[in-house]
Amino acid sequence: MLARRFQPMVLMVTHEIATMQYRLGFAPSIPQWTEYLKRTAAAVKEASPNTLVGVGFVPGTFALDLEYARKLATLPEMDLISVDIYDLRGFDRTDAVVRMAKAAGKRVFIEETWRAVYWPPEMETTLKGAEGLWDGGGVALEKYQPIDALWMEMVAVYAAAWGMDAVVPFWTQTLFKYLPTDDWHAGLVYSKLYNAAIEKALVNGERTKTFYACKKLIQELGKTRAQLA
Repeated sequence: MLARRFQPMVLMVTHEIATMQYRLGFAPSIPQWTEYLKRTAAAVKEASPNTLVGVGFVPGTFALDLEYARKLATLPEMDLISVDIYDLRGFDRTDAVVRMAKAAGKRVFIEETWRAVYWPPEMETTLKGAEGLWDGGGVALEKYQPIDALWMEMVAVYAAAWGMDAVVPFWTQTLFKYLPTDDWHAGLVYSKLYNAAIEKALVNGERTKTFYACKKLIQELGKTRAQLA
């Protein structure tokens, strides 16, 4: 239905295979994933023949995704392979996934990336049982803006070295606003204070140093439309 309605250029039919067990409530086997990817790709192509279909992994954080990638990244039905990068560990596994995808003639991009989030002990205690909020810890804090810019530079250079198609920063709110505070409650990307500030920044046409750092990277390392065709 989505493919028919929007005719997208790209549709990732599943994302971060290793984390899907937490979303689904069970861990599908590799044969089950294989059948799902093949059937879904066929359905998408029937509804939107020009759409590129892909599957994503996060091997740097979850070693299990390297095992999944060995079986799923080379499926003929997959046009695109994505990797997510959220920490500095496990680059050998990320390299391995990118290498096997490239060897299979797949296009590769970084579907999600951001620097490691800020988790003070108090936040872990307060949000116990609500771990889904932790991934937004400290995102809004202005003191991390220089690190965010350096992280995006590192990831962009990494992607360029591999000849990847694209890099997608995850917390794009930071392109428009940070908060000059050390209060982790406000620093949560989901906080009412931060989102109210984002709304005002968008209306006022504000941009952050992170925005300009990313713009510079696009100008220096970005691919043209012809190169991505």
